[in-house]
Amino acid sequence: MSPSFHARDILCPAAAYLAAGMELEQLGPAVDPATLTPLDLPEPLVEAGKIGCEVIDLKRFGNAQLNVRRANLTEAALDSPDQLEIRTLAASTRARRAKTYADLLPDEYGLMFDPRGWLSLIRGNPGNAAAGLGLQMGDLVWLGDPRHHE
Repeated sequence: MSPSFHARDILCPAAAYLAAGMELEQLGPAVDPATLTPLDLPEPLVEAGKIGCEVIDLKRFGNAQLNVRRANLTEAALDSPDQLEIRTLAASTRARRAKTYADLLPDEYGLMFDPRGWLSLIRGNPGNAAAGLGLQMGDLVWLGDPRHHE
């Protein structure tokens, strides 16, 4: 069993057993919810036309997961532009909305929601969004409508 692939090695097989009819109690002893550590993620600062957010995870190929959900884009009225202005402390660019990585040209910046609903700043192969924008965990990122900043 891998120390870092719990979804593959533990959660998926457990889900398969449950789907096949195994009783939940057979998987192991119950865990007291009071013993769990809560995951407290910062909320983005949402204003009309802009969002101040934070890098909450960096992926292996340089994707930067942001603490932004679809509802945040709607609240800021940023849910309709095809591109958003991206500003960090180190750089700025525009990122195009994408549904898949194949939607982007090589080194083109993009924005895509991951399967858990978090907005990720990505870059077409062979680009690395985090390296290109000088991003680290916890860094601030500002999203805005480029039509209002020309």
